Amino acid sequence: MFRILVKLKNLFYLIIYLCILYENCLYLSALAQPLPQRWGDRYNLAGLGAKLDGSASDAVTIQSIYNALPSNSLVEVPRGSRWNGKLAAPDPNKYVTWLFDGPIAGYYPSPGGDGDVNITLNGGFYAGAVSKTSKHFNTPASAFFWNMNPGFCGPFCSNYAQMPAFGAQAISGPTSSGNTSAINAELDSYGNGPSSNYDVGINSFVKKMGQNSVWGIVDDIQDFSAKSPGAFASWNEFDLWANGQDIPEFDPSYGNAQSGHRSLFYISGSHLNAAYWSAHQNVSAWSAGLYDKPDVTRIQVGVNGVAWLWYARTTGTTGSAQPNFPAPTEAVASYDGATTLTVSSVVSGTISIGDYVTAAQPVHPFQIVKQLTGTTGGAGTYQIALDAGIASESAFSSEGVYIAPRVTDGTAVWQFGEMYNQTIGSVLWLTGSLGDGYDTPVGGDSTIRINNAWLDASNSQMSSTASVVRVASGQIAVDFTANGTLAGRNQHTLSYSTGLAYSAGGGVVHRTFDDGIEARPVSITVAAGTTIADAASASGPYVLVKANADNSGVTVSSTLGNTGASQTIMNISAHSIYVYPINSAWAFYGKSVGSGTLLPPYSSVTAINIGTNLLFAEYHPQAP
Repeated sequence: MFRILVKLKNLFYLIIYLCILYENCLYLSALAQPLPQRWGDRYNLAGLGAKLDGSASDAVTIQSIYNALPSNSLVEVPRGSRWNGKLAAPDPNKYVTWLFDGPIAGYYPSPGGDGDVNITLNGGFYAGAVSKTSKHFNTPASAFFWNMNPGFCGPFCSNYAQMPAFGAQAISGPTSSGNTSAINAELDSYGNGPSSNYDVGINSFVKKMGQNSVWGIVDDIQDFSAKSPGAFASWNEFDLWANGQDIPEFDPSYGNAQSGHRSLFYISGSHLNAAYWSAHQNVSAWSAGLYDKPDVTRIQVGVNGVAWLWYARTTGTTGSAQPNFPAPTEAVASYDGATTLTVSSVVSGTISIGDYVTAAQPVHPFQIVKQLTGTTGGAGTYQIALDAGIASESAFSSEGVYIAPRVTDGTAVWQFGEMYNQTIGSVLWLTGSLGDGYDTPVGGDSTIRINNAWLDASNSQMSSTASVVRVASGQIAVDFTANGTLAGRNQHTLSYSTGLAYSAGGGVVHRTFDDGIEARPVSITVAAGTTIADAASASGPYVLVKANADNSGVTVSSTLGNTGASQTIMNISAHSIYVYPINSAWAFYGKSVGSGTLLPPYSSVTAINIGTNLLFAEYHPQAP
């Protein structure tokens, strides 16, 4: 029995040896036989006969090996190879992955064939691809992550980190020198298709369909050093280096208000396209299952010259004729988070029982089932009901909402969405903490020349409530002659405070009040006393009062005391003053002849002399 077991054991070893020998024979004769057409075949380039010495003859050999390889093969290139990875005649319909156990020869490692991928595992990971004639999109390396966790806590539990599909982290240690970057992207653009091509160094493409907030780019720099910053301590830099003029000076469009051909920072915002309604169209509704990728059908519908968006509430097929899509009712409403909607005002339209309320809130449109109080179809309180499967909606206060019915269309149902054309809340909005400041939000230096205007809105459509420049009272709107120094600032300015004021050297030299009266520097009298006898006379059609203290007085020239002559007296100071008439022929409205009147700061009074009788006097109070 023992001898039989020994013989069986030796026979087993003999079978294994013959199998190994047979595999090696097949491997060595691979070039002499047709390669097996199996998906995912794995080969060794040196084992297939390549010398990998970088010679021209070896390049011919590698081309022959490549021609015999089946598509989707994995080819190992052993360490020490001097092949540069290039193929003279790649097949656009063949895809090969080349796995290099070492660096690829040449400055730019070239993937072998059209659509091929190179992977190196020496001194880090490198993946490369090339597109030559196949015109295919091919990504040499991609990272995919799908967050389907419905209970993962976010920012409201102090978890502000994102879960990315790809993460790169680099550390510049305390003893490091030179420049460190977590991600480096370089695009070499050599094409010449100015109107049909555009090359992008970094492309960030975000699709939004849910109610999550979406930030296209987050560039967050945090300085924990607790020291005053040095050179380039925190700096977001956008550089564009080129030659020549954007538009030549002899071009007819030179200096026009336009974006030009070169734009260092170009911003474009446009509404998304939406289909029009069509008969017997298959439409898809919003789906929110764990493994779903929502692809809701959206259509634009015009009502009274306004385009609105509707989206499919239920999947189905549209009917043979377009149904009536009404304009939505626009209202301002509050919701208690339970069952009551309070409509404070209806801007347009009428609310009907069965309509659905939608806007930024509620997240899921809910239905009006009963009016509880108020004007029928107008302001009042309404009972609402949530859709099946919706547990709750957050309360909101004084929000603009749309109210419209759902529209049945064949086997599909449409839900009103929003307006088709969009607005963008802000293009550039500065924020910070209380007490912080920005030196120059937008500025430049003397090395550049502005051909048109630093700020130009002449190409823009301005609504009736829009303004090219909007400032608050007391703010300097324009500084005309600043020269880039601290001492040269605010020497000639235009501002508003109870009137439009032009100042020079820190003082107002011209002011136009809201009632149209102008204060012009024909003469300025500084009164030294508190009575008419103490004040100096001033000539000119207007008397501009500059008061050094309260109760200072001012007088007008006696040459203006003729019958029928009028005189406007203005207080352009921040003080209150008393104004007295020159003689008994002058009087002010509501005052006895010869008595004075009080002028608050920046106010004026007009009196008309008809001899000894009061005809009319007008008082202009301080503007709000």
